[in-house]
Amino acid sequence: AVFMHGAELMPPLGKAMVRRFGAVRVMGISWVARYLAMVPLFLAPFAMRSGAGAAVGLGLCVVSALGFNVARGVGITSNNPIVGAITSQQDRGGFLSRNQLIIQLVGIATGIATALILQAGSDAGALERYSVVMGIGIVAGLTASGILFGLPEPLDARRAARTPLLESVARSVRRGGLRRFVVAHSVSTVILNMAGPFLVVFLKRGFLLGDDTVVAFTVMGSLGAIATALLGGMMLDRFGAKPFAFIFAALTAAALALPMASPRAAE
Repeated sequence: AVFMHGAELMPPLGKAMVRRFGAVRVMGISWVARYLAMVPLFLAPFAMRSGAGAAVGLGLCVVSALGFNVARGVGITSNNPIVGAITSQQDRGGFLSRNQLIIQLVGIATGIATALILQAGSDAGALERYSVVMGIGIVAGLTASGILFGLPEPLDARRAARTPLLESVARSVRRGGLRRFVVAHSVSTVILNMAGPFLVVFLKRGFLLGDDTVVAFTVMGSLGAIATALLGGMMLDRFGAKPFAFIFAALTAAALALPMASPRAAE
């Protein structure tokens, strides 16, 4: 989780790279590096079984997580220019909603397959089975990364990247609406990023559930994201983003309040 947030420090480097190489190349190269960084994680269980020890396996996991998130932080800089280039103002909301729907459907299918694979066989081979899933994900990610290089290059991406960072920040601060958005977005991001890891630990420590069951819970959680994507496709382009954000922020707050009652149910 720490490395994931550390990736948010990398967009200035991504901006400098976009200025020189273009948005599509930066995102494509970053995504290739992102999935290559998962190779140490794939090798970690085998290193532990070979007698290298838990410290070596943990070190490989740390290197993998760091490289994955650093590459993501660099490449995500290109996301908005590329989305702007392949969509119009009228269909952008629908595109983002459909994209989110596809991501969640694939995530559910992957989560179900992972839970079944982890459930099969003995606990002794669970790490190796997880590595097989990780290897499939690496191959799929590298294949998808290659497709990125075929996207059209945004015409104004390099020009926008030439604006000095401090000048962009100063211009943004002068806009009152953006300041309010940053505050609200920061608060919601902190809460959601705290809730995700907490719920996983809560399920494992509070109810002593296995990895396969926890994965199944994350799959069920993705159903809510699918519902959000379906409604977003109908609401965003018609009513705008503000009502959509307000409604689902309220629903998220209500959902996060439910685990407060669950320890009593377990007693």
